[in-house]
Amino acid sequence: MVDNNNFVKPLTPLKKVDLHILLLDQHLTLLEEEGAEDEDIGPYREKKQKLLKERAEQHRLAKIAATLQLNDNRINQILDYVIHELESGRVEELELKLNKGEEQR
Repeated sequence: MVDNNNFVKPLTPLKKVDLHILLLDQHLTLLEEEGAEDEDIGPYREKKQKLLKERAEQHRLAKIAATLQLNDNRINQILDYVIHELESGRVEELELKLNKGEEQR
């Protein structure tokens, strides 16, 4: 949560999810130590699974953002093409093209 100079780092969407998971883990540990019933713990475990999925999505978004910040026109064209194909519902065609490219390597 802090940098090397003990300044607070910006609270990014990814850090928010990580913080939420940390707090949820602490609460789950407390419930388990208190001997809470599975039906009481279950909703917290389900919430944690949703947060883990959200964290994976935030990681993916962060990687895409970092790629865009490279300011490489070729990369931007590739990303625009992929996004266009996905938005157009041509997922299978795009997947075939990607797989064909892998086979040629």
